Amino acid sequence: MKIFEKTPFLKKNVDDDVFITPHLLESENNPCIIVCPGGGYEGLAGHEEYFELFNKMGLSVFVLHYRTHGYSYPCQYLDVTRAVRFVRYNAKKFNINPDKILIAGSSAGGHLAATAWCFGDDGLDDGDEIDKVSSKVNGVILCYPVISLLEHTHQGSSDNFSGNDDKIREKFSIQKCIKKGLSPVFLWHTTTDQAVDVENSLMVVEACHNSEVSAELHVFPIGWHGMGEAKDYPHINQWTTLCENWLKLNKFI
Repeated sequence: MKIFEKTPFLKKNVDDDVFITPHLLESENNPCIIVCPGGGYEGLAGHEEYFELFNKMGLSVFVLHYRTHGYSYPCQYLDVTRAVRFVRYNAKKFNINPDKILIAGSSAGGHLAATAWCFGDDGLDDGDEIDKVSSKVNGVILCYPVISLLEHTHQGSSDNFSGNDDKIREKFSIQKCIKKGLSPVFLWHTTTDQAVDVENSLMVVEACHNSEVSAELHVFPIGWHGMGEAKDYPHINQWTTLCENWLKLNKFI
């Protein structure tokens, strides 16, 4: 399902338009979550779509297929904020609650989800009726996320998103953007992640604490990058139960 009538900055002769794949619950007024898979801003990791997991928790799910290879800022940022607006604009059609729209992301997808969290409603566009709708999210779930585009970063993600522009790296290093009034965040990471250092998640929690933003972080002692749901690893798979408890605590489900 395409989310732009005319996608901005879309390259010619390239079939990589932006779309969402809905996985909707049959009941009405459901909470929902937009999922941004990881992939280093080079591609999209299919095992990080999580739609079955979140459907079972009672959330309708929209998997965002945002632009990656060969695209940099502002393309991915426009994709994710448009996705939130598109879902909220079509809330009745999708049987969702427009006040319970969450976003989730893993690795580079975590960075993209966090940009919507921190910058939602910045620079509202007048392009069409959808662009006039709020892109603020009501909660965010970050799995081993890229947070900084400077220190402790995943260099490929940083280069691909920023287009090697240091001003963009600075602006979209998420730990510098967290401010009072942001919605609650849930994170998990492993201390042995050699691709995206756990410092990324620790920086989020410190910034949230300093800004009085609700944050819950779970750090596991063993595990590698990109584990996704980690179904075969019980000591890490518990993140799914912890996440469900967080959703209940915050009255999302």
